[in-house]
Amino acid sequence: MYKKGGALGAAISTVDEKFINDAMRPVEMLERQRPYLGETLWLRFFIYRAFFGRLAFLINDGKRRDHIQNWKEDSGVRQLLSPAISSEMLSSVLETKNPTTIRIAINALEAPMLEEISLIVSGRRSAFESFKNAKDLQASLAEVVEQRRL
Repeated sequence: MYKKGGALGAAISTVDEKFINDAMRPVEMLERQRPYLGETLWLRFFIYRAFFGRLAFLINDGKRRDHIQNWKEDSGVRQLLSPAISSEMLSSVLETKNPTTIRIAINALEAPMLEEISLIVSGRRSAFESFKNAKDLQASLAEVVEQRRL
């Protein structure tokens, strides 16, 4: 049960509607850069942001009700995490009673984002996509040539 005061109370005392809205506002500037980020990175970021938004909502709602729901039991959190992390990692995060599992969940969301950023910055993402496009084009051309032979 949530109680005002104490370590938890102090940590979540600032979480309210204004806090949530203010935290989401900087993304508006990032939206302008979206075309340069790629769909994979944007999707990963969107899930990451939605996860934190959902946690903030659970805290704010729980403060009003004097009971903060366990984030691991929330269907919204589960829906956000399930496509973003492996089923093994998801099970581990949701079933472990260790309080540090929130950090494990955050790391599981951040690691693929950082990997995608690395691929974009290094140019490897573009190279991979160009190679795939070339293979697809070659396969299509081979089909056309084969059909003309018939």
